[in-house]
Amino acid sequence: MLPQTETTLSQLEEKIRTAALSAPQREELLGLTGTLRNETRPLAESDRETAESIAGFAHAATHEALRQKNNPKLRKLAEEALRSSVEEFEQTHPRLVETVSGLCRILANIGI
Repeated sequence: MLPQTETTLSQLEEKIRTAALSAPQREELLGLTGTLRNETRPLAESDRETAESIAGFAHAATHEALRQKNNPKLRKLAEEALRSSVEEFEQTHPRLVETVSGLCRILANIGI
């Protein structure tokens, strides 16, 4: 995997590890982040910028969901950006789309 995507996903994992989450939420998010890493690896080889965008939007969406002072508008925008970043891959990378959907589902339920 290319360094920028890897760095972003590592930062995302660290944010999840240190967040005030329940153990099941933390484990599920870390599992999905690992799957996201595995799914973006082949994409990064053919389309580096898109892989970086997906990782970046995953980081932004997680950041917004885990903020102590939550901004619902920013949270929604970040989740929409993450979902949009994988829309074109439904046929070619269905597991990537499924992983992002799972990540968005969990993030949407944090703090509710």
